Amino acid sequence: SSTPAQTLPITPARRTPQAEFQIAQAKASIVPFIKPNPNDTFSSFEKAVGAGIALTVDGLIITPNALKNISGFKGAPEDGLPFSLAVALGKNGKPIILAGTGLTLLKPASGEQLPQLKPVTLSGFEDLAIGQSVFAVNATQQISWHHIAALYPHASPAQPLSSEDPQGGFFMVDTPPEAGAFLFNAEGQLIGIAIEAGEVIPAEWIAAAVRQYLRDGTYHPVT
Repeated sequence: SSTPAQTLPITPARRTPQAEFQIAQAKASIVPFIKPNPNDTFSSFEKAVGAGIALTVDGLIITPNALKNISGFKGAPEDGLPFSLAVALGKNGKPIILAGTGLTLLKPASGEQLPQLKPVTLSGFEDLAIGQSVFAVNATQQISWHHIAALYPHASPAQPLSSEDPQGGFFMVDTPPEAGAFLFNAEGQLIGIAIEAGEVIPAEWIAAAVRQYLRDGTYHPVT
């Protein structure tokens, strides 16, 4: 097993008034997935069956939620009209799924008017530190507070994403958040997505895969 760079005892993280702006900013970039029903009176977040986070203003989203059939589901941003979703495909016709993580790229379905989303800002792995206070947001907009408990800069729970964009490792937080939750730093930047047992896939991995997809429409994990 991999040995973390360092660990240390930490005190519980907590929400502060100064963090409210960053929390609102983070929430604005999260796109809940809904299956519309004209009789519903609930907000999109209350009836969300999953969520993604906006990477581009025109609708590229990454999600940890593996919906078996995306047909019929819509992205419902905080501001703007719901739009139909489709899995982003590479030139080989296969879905763009980050190796070993289940994180999947989605985009607006063909023929949909492009949305105007509020893309998240991604933080680099090198900016993370043991004891750093972070917050997690799940699909229904519930907030939890954590600290980074361990950094694994030279290890990976999955294969590297790209030979062109080598990645840092992964990290863990205390009191594991819900799997699929989005984690943010105090500036409201995405630092990663929780998978399981407190492990978090860093935003740096996501950035590398998205750069490659936007550049040439492909994704080639190293195997």
